[in-house]
Amino acid sequence: MITLKRLIRGAFFMEYQKKYRNPKNESEDLIVSWERGYREVQIHYRDQLVGVVSGIRDLLKGKAFTDPSLGNVEVKLEEDPYFIQLIVDGYHSPDNLHYPVNDLKNLRSYFIPSLLFNGIATFINLILYFTGQIISLENTIYLFYFLIPFVLTIVGNIILSTKHWYGFLINFITALLQFLLPLSFFVLSGDPVLLTLSILFSIQVILMLIPVKRAYRAFTHDRLRKRTNQETIDL
Repeated sequence: MITLKRLIRGAFFMEYQKKYRNPKNESEDLIVSWERGYREVQIHYRDQLVGVVSGIRDLLKGKAFTDPSLGNVEVKLEEDPYFIQLIVDGYHSPDNLHYPVNDLKNLRSYFIPSLLFNGIATFINLILYFTGQIISLENTIYLFYFLIPFVLTIVGNIILSTKHWYGFLINFITALLQFLLPLSFFVLSGDPVLLTLSILFSIQVILMLIPVKRAYRAFTHDRLRKRTNQETIDL
């Protein structure tokens, strides 16, 4: 509803608005409107006012409102670039700039160390394998120990680029196995080479623990989206 106050303010301040799909039902939209400088941010749902954020400080911190139909509705201003994020009951709108599923491809940087190390080790072992006069069982094991994770990491990164969370899972399990296998055999044999490999890949596992929360958030959003889309089809 356009009030006299909004008409007067509209004469002095340019107003913007953006539609955000409801993550719990993508056939519905929430309308977020604001004035230049991100003042007087208003959230509307089904032509009803959900809440108003007057100051940019509150918007930068994030402001939450309770709606009887939607539950908890939060708006937050992200910087670099500036963008208003809309979150409903903990789920990001698909129209958010940093929608968790779309953000998955940015996790590929965490797997670059593993990709480089396994690639170099595979190359060296291939040379040793095919130039050696005697092909031993040990050489074969070391070759495939680096070759298989190298291939799996490439596959995982390709899957991540298509915004599927299980690409992260493939890479994480691969790194975990590369850490645990040499550690287990070191306990049995006492070979210092195996201990060195285990220590190297323990660093990779620690690195991969950093984005676990982001990957899990992408998984929950992807599952919600598939469920809501299926419910829409069934209707």
